[in-house]
Amino acid sequence: MPLEAWLFALTAAMLFGFALNITQIGLRHLPAALGSVISIPTACAMFWLSSPWTADFSGWRNDAALLFAGVGLFYPALITILTFEASRRLGANITASLGNLASVVAVAAGMLWLGEVLAMRQLAGIAVIIAGATVLTTNRNLGETTWPMWALALPLTASLLRGLGQPLFKIGFSWWPNPRVATLICYACSATVVITVGLWRMRGTEMRFKPKGVAWFMVIGVANGIATWCGIEAVSRGPVSMVAPVVASYPLFTLAIGMVMLRRVKVTLMQAAGVALTVGGVMMLVVG
Repeated sequence: MPLEAWLFALTAAMLFGFALNITQIGLRHLPAALGSVISIPTACAMFWLSSPWTADFSGWRNDAALLFAGVGLFYPALITILTFEASRRLGANITASLGNLASVVAVAAGMLWLGEVLAMRQLAGIAVIIAGATVLTTNRNLGETTWPMWALALPLTASLLRGLGQPLFKIGFSWWPNPRVATLICYACSATVVITVGLWRMRGTEMRFKPKGVAWFMVIGVANGIATWCGIEAVSRGPVSMVAPVVASYPLFTLAIGMVMLRRVKVTLMQAAGVALTVGGVMMLVVG
C-alpha cells in the first residue's frame, strides 16, 4: 500500500479517537440529537467554504456523484448519530472497540465486491477482532457505566454502515477518482439527514443550544470531518482490505487520549485485554 494511504489512514484513526473522547465532554452540555445537528453541518460548512481552493469539479460524472450522495445518506450521518448515542450509553472505549468490526465488514465487501484477496494471517486477524469484541461484551460494567444489552446494537450498526461505506467509495473512485468532491457531496447529504433527524427527535421539546455544548460539538465536527476525509483519501489510494483495518485501529488512540484528557477513565484488565485483542487483530490484518 502506498505511503500516502498509510499516512491518511493513520491520521484518520488518530482523529477518530480524539473526537470520540471529546464527545464525552460535549454530551455533558448537549444531547446527542442536538450534537449531531451541530457537528456534521459544521464539517460540511468547513468543506464547502474551502472548496474553491481544494476541490476540482472537472470531469464530473453523474453516476459517481449519485453514488457518493447515496453513501452520504448514512456515511457519516447515521454513523455519527449512532456513535454519539453509543458513546453516551456505553462509553468511549467500548464504542471504539466495537467500531473495529467495521474493518471486518469492509474487508469482506472488498473481497466480494472488489475482488481483493486476503492471506490466511489476515483471516486470522478477523477472528481475533471478533474475539476481542466478545471479551469486551462479557462484562456489562467496564468501569464507565452500566448499560443494557440492546445498546450494543448502536455501535454494531454504526460499524456495519462504516464498513459498507468504504468499498462503495472505492467503486465510485473507479468511475471518478475525486475524493475531495466525494467528501463535499457526502457531507452535503449527511448534513441534510442529521438536521432532519435531529428536528424530528426533538419535536415537542424545547431545544436549548448551550454555548459550551455548541463549541465542543463544532470541534468534534471538525475532527470527525477531517478524519472522514482522510479515510476517503486513503481508500482512493489503497485497497480497502488494507485501509479499513488501519482506520479501525482508532481504539488505541481513544484509550491513550482518554487517559490523558479524561483522567477519570479507569481501564480494567478485561477492557485492556479486549482492546489489545481488537487492535492486535487489526495489526494481523495489516501485516498479513
